[in-house]
Amino acid sequence: MKTYYSQLYGFSEKGQRSNNEDCVYPSLNTAAVNPQVVIVCDGVGGAEKGEIASSIACATLSKFLHSHAEISPQVIEMGVKHIEDELNKFISKNPYSEGMATTMALAAFQDDWVFLVHVGDSRMFYFKNNELHYMSEDHSLVNEMVHKGIISSDEALSHPKRNVITRAISGRQHQAEADIKVIDKTQKGDLIFLCSDGVLESFTSEELCGVLTSAISDQEKCLSIKSKCQMNSKDNYSGYLLRL
Repeated sequence: MKTYYSQLYGFSEKGQRSNNEDCVYPSLNTAAVNPQVVIVCDGVGGAEKGEIASSIACATLSKFLHSHAEISPQVIEMGVKHIEDELNKFISKNPYSEGMATTMALAAFQDDWVFLVHVGDSRMFYFKNNELHYMSEDHSLVNEMVHKGIISSDEALSHPKRNVITRAISGRQHQAEADIKVIDKTQKGDLIFLCSDGVLESFTSEELCGVLTSAISDQEKCLSIKSKCQMNSKDNYSGYLLRL
């Protein structure tokens, strides 16, 4: 099997919530297997079983993408629709779960290409030569308000509706629209970080980039992020850090 990246460092914690609605792939105890797909999902729904939505999304998409000889934007879009089909099946058999949904951040590898995919406010960072090359744009109400000039970036951090998302993968038939960033000139040493929005309760984007470009080891970076989240994040928080 081709190796796309070195050691994968990750975490997934419930924070100050009663349960963890985040889900990551590969699971933390198998992260050393170096799969072609890395996923962080944040379930939406609480009583409507957001943790089931995120788990279905991770399991369905990873299996779907691994079943294809080549990964492409078209295959990824088909995979997202396949998640919706599986959520619909679950909801039809379990009406109590109506309303569940999930965000998603996905890094998928094909030859020398990386596909960075997100739906909702789970965020992705890509660094080249220790400089930020790409950061995903949250599909959230406050982010739209910032772009329209209604509020400032600083105001968005404490806005009462900062957790309202405008896109998610749900049981509604084929409604999710994923943003796909194609990195076609990858280099050895490029760094990728995927996280749920619980991490962003403890860090601004600038602070997070500061940690990710610091001189400490990648394992220490991941532990540093997790440690601060343990102290400050009320929501579930999950992340995966990998270096090509």
